[in-house]
Amino acid sequence: MKILRDLEGVARPAQLCALLPFFSGNQSESFGISSRGKLYGRIVALLLLVSSVLVCQDVLFASQDYKLMAHSQGDTEDINRTIETLFCIASYTIIVISSVLNASKHFRTIRDLSQLDGYLEAHGYAASYSYRYLGTLLVFASASVVLVAFYYIHFLSEIDARRQCILMLIYSLQMLYSCMFALYLRTVLMGLALRIEFLNGRLDQFTQKDRQLYDKDDWF
Repeated sequence: MKILRDLEGVARPAQLCALLPFFSGNQSESFGISSRGKLYGRIVALLLLVSSVLVCQDVLFASQDYKLMAHSQGDTEDINRTIETLFCIASYTIIVISSVLNASKHFRTIRDLSQLDGYLEAHGYAASYSYRYLGTLLVFASASVVLVAFYYIHFLSEIDARRQCILMLIYSLQMLYSCMFALYLRTVLMGLALRIEFLNGRLDQFTQKDRQLYDKDDWF
């Protein structure tokens, strides 16, 4: 199945992050969602949900212990940092939960594309989308954000070691899930755009042939 080959580089990390369900079978007839994959995604989503609730509770009721700048003063700064931390937790948790709940929709999208590929490959379709440069850029940007967060958390704050690890884990997960979800969506959408472009090209060829036949009939 060509769509699985196109998604090969991004599918496995996305599946491990529970953003994409594990599939069984590599042919359209036997293609489906693995039952173990469903269970894995639900376990990951449940673990993230429970841990997120616990961490959010800790951030809300011990906000002073998460103060990123030891010498900054004012309640506004503390509130802004607390909201930022809670937003990071909520963002990756919602991404995972929505992906697990919509696993069947992801599956149907890939299945429909695989069925379309059966016709396209028979007519010479072989295009593919390379996300190497985009992936490299996202990894570099995410790593930079995490390094900056580490600098502020470890060197410019008086946060204890346990909460430093919690904050670094939060920012790392937020960057990881944002990058993986963006790469997956970009790959699927670009794959669909390439297929539509190929179909439009074939339709243009057929239209041109029909126009030539029509002009020839009128001539005679």
